[in-house]
Amino acid sequence: MRAYLLSPSPQTRRVDCASFLRGTIIAGTPAARVRHVVDLDDFKRRLKGIRAHALTHLDRSVAQLIAAMGQQLPAVDVFYAVDAKAAVEKITAIAGETKPISINKSGLVGNELASLLRERGFPVAESYYDQFPETSGRFSSGWELPELDNEWIAASFSQFQRATGTPRNLRRVIALLGVSAISADNGSIFFVQHFYNIQTLLAEAEDIVFVAGLEKILPSKEEAEFQARCTAVFGAKAALMGLKPKNDGRGRTDDVAEWDKSPAQHQRVHLIIMDNGRRTILSGLYRELLTCIGCRACVEECPTQRYFGGWTRMNPREYLMYSLTDASATPDLCSLCNQCHHRCPLGIDIPWMVSRLRGERAERGWPSLQRLMLANPQALGKVGTGAAPLVNRALQNGVIRGLMEKTAKIDHRRHVPRYVRGSRFPDVKRKDIGGRKVAYFVGCWARYSEPSVADAMLAVLQRCGIEAICPDEHCCGVPQLANGFVKEARRNADQNVRTLSLLINSGFDIVSTCPSCTLALKQKYSQLSTLDAAREVAEHTYHFSEYLLMLRDRGELDLGFEETNKSIGFHTPCHLKTQDLEGTVVELLSLIPGARVQYLNRGCCGISGTFGFKCGGYLKSMEIGKPLFDALGNPELAQISTDCGTCKLQMEQGGGRSVTHPIAILQEAMAHRAG
Repeated sequence: MRAYLLSPSPQTRRVDCASFLRGTIIAGTPAARVRHVVDLDDFKRRLKGIRAHALTHLDRSVAQLIAAMGQQLPAVDVFYAVDAKAAVEKITAIAGETKPISINKSGLVGNELASLLRERGFPVAESYYDQFPETSGRFSSGWELPELDNEWIAASFSQFQRATGTPRNLRRVIALLGVSAISADNGSIFFVQHFYNIQTLLAEAEDIVFVAGLEKILPSKEEAEFQARCTAVFGAKAALMGLKPKNDGRGRTDDVAEWDKSPAQHQRVHLIIMDNGRRTILSGLYRELLTCIGCRACVEECPTQRYFGGWTRMNPREYLMYSLTDASATPDLCSLCNQCHHRCPLGIDIPWMVSRLRGERAERGWPSLQRLMLANPQALGKVGTGAAPLVNRALQNGVIRGLMEKTAKIDHRRHVPRYVRGSRFPDVKRKDIGGRKVAYFVGCWARYSEPSVADAMLAVLQRCGIEAICPDEHCCGVPQLANGFVKEARRNADQNVRTLSLLINSGFDIVSTCPSCTLALKQKYSQLSTLDAAREVAEHTYHFSEYLLMLRDRGELDLGFEETNKSIGFHTPCHLKTQDLEGTVVELLSLIPGARVQYLNRGCCGISGTFGFKCGGYLKSMEIGKPLFDALGNPELAQISTDCGTCKLQMEQGGGRSVTHPIAILQEAMAHRAG
């Protein structure tokens, strides 16, 4: 059977790659030795087309693959497994006795088969990590990852090596290998290999069992090869995060070389085509999940993967698939940071599917008090601001907080927003203004807990000669999505789209100081809203930083900042990163003469909207945020800033320092000159 290894080649490149993964880069970086021009955007466009074509013609490809194997490779034992149990029964029959099983770093094999095989008494080892014995979880968070040279990555993995030759020194071991891709036309199988583990197993195992999920079947060899190449290119950073200690205490033994050394005479090859719920997913609302190529780019910035990943290092897509196949499971450990969507080369919107699944599961019973409270910041804000002094005192009372924890499962240790009584926002009816016009989408945080942010935004716009209005708005819907109220989020989206589209038709731009609000208006409403005007709203919505920088580029920004000698540390919220606006606030603050602005690149703060309020999420949120909290302790930083309200709440609690919205810093610098 033709098995191809997509591996760094020649040998010098393979050593470089393995050395990089081990963290011992040798003199002369690989990027300096290998240059190859690669258009990653072109990779993504081509990959999307290939994946769409493969899923559309999947039934035909499966039939073609089975026929091709029978005609061209009759010695290969082919088995179609309707579920994981059937696959395990087949592997048990292949073993004949309790043989050791060595698996590669495959999500399908690790998540769907390994545990069931261990229950049957099979010793199961993951061969990947034995290549890097001195590596012990070098990178645990995305912010720690180095910048990789994508040109080197693509060139390094551009050559395929065919596994050929008569096997020698066969041992009574089963190699259970999840494939990266398989072609339906002739059964060619492709793997991504960083060093030598798969090559060794192909040469030494008595039984080789290839496992191909339905989504791994491509119509042609060329398409299968390209998909595997993309897996290597887009999964390079994730490979660095996947390393772990050699002995993880989960039933994995030492090197495969230490296992059963009794010789075997003949090598047998088997192919298991794995369904296990994939056809059901393919025909339903979650079809997009099967476009995944398994590159694991989604784990790079995922703040909670350390909790749901388990020993198999399950990625967000696999976590959601597990929840879909188990009716009792809900992906509650997903914080909806949206980083996986942002990192995915195919743009698979896992957060949207998680929200939809939570909504489906929530409809089965009465909503919990926790979900009702966390999903309705606007309703709470109206009540809180109406009786602000009383409500604020009550929320600081230990007895009341204990009661909230008992009844609503909101952790009593979590600092909660304080409410500010009254608001001072311009009337929506003031539309008779000339020049550039802005409809300021205030958001729940600035409207109810920190109206000084709204005051600052309006003052900055006024200094730019822009008169702004604050339209009648409903909560953007992000809290509803996080807590399974999809219908309510859709209703809010439609109401906001109706209001904002009328203003856009009157010449207004939409600007917000909240990254979650702009994420909803620019990205989520295209899925949520039933109105065609949602696209128009998305095209005319700006985060305040990109809007002010746009004015700067057009020569329309003259805020007259006074020089300062202040050092500012800025934390970028996850929802701002997912809009490709990671550096905009730092760039904007750097316009203040003399300001020294430092980007606090320490990953997610941990709170993730409403995740850190919950009893099951509070301690996890504080653990996730610890690297950021440590950075806040830098005494050289005179001021700490972020533009997300809940990030501010988390940073002040975990870091013990006051946090200021960047628009307020701009107003302050502007006010010095005005005074």
